[in-house]
Amino acid sequence: MWLQTWGPGTNLPEGINLSIAFSGWPDITSALSNSQNIFNTMPSEKYLSLGGGVATGTWTEEILSANLESINNGDVDAYDGVVFDVEISDAAGLYSNFEECFSALKTKGKNVIVTTSHTGPYQFPDALEFMEGCFTSENIDILSPQLYTNGNETSNDYSNGVVPWSAWQTTKINIVPSIVTANLYEDASSWFESNLSINIGGFIQWENI
Repeated sequence: MWLQTWGPGTNLPEGINLSIAFSGWPDITSALSNSQNIFNTMPSEKYLSLGGGVATGTWTEEILSANLESINNGDVDAYDGVVFDVEISDAAGLYSNFEECFSALKTKGKNVIVTTSHTGPYQFPDALEFMEGCFTSENIDILSPQLYTNGNETSNDYSNGVVPWSAWQTTKINIVPSIVTANLYEDASSWFESNLSINIGGFIQWENI
């Protein structure tokens, strides 16, 4: 479940086995600062989210370099993993910088999740190349396509983003879509199996209660 750091719900559903502190900041320093107020109340496995779908979540080479240093310095050691919300960048050719961060996290025994708006980053100059790198990475544990745009939808949105859904059939990485509410999981499971022959491995709920 995504836990929005500016006001996460207190009436959370039972059985959460993975919680993500979402602040929208791409740099570890800001994300840690904005997430510290909910850290002690996060259930089960705890993940720090980096990035977001608005301008303040923009990825840059400088931010990724700083994040690599932070990871190597142990700044995220209190978390079980890190989620990279990859939607906006200021330049092409950043995949290798992301992969360095993924690899550094795996070296520390942390899990890595990459999530994107629908099928790929909606404001990346080289979105397809980025996703192709993700699909073959040995350092990503979960890929999570977001089946919503504003987070208020009452049904899953399977619209193609900048990357075709067919490209997702090439990966062996566990696909766990982000959906607005848990009751949309059955539909997501059926759609992925029927249209892509993919058996998804669960879901991440966006809506906080």
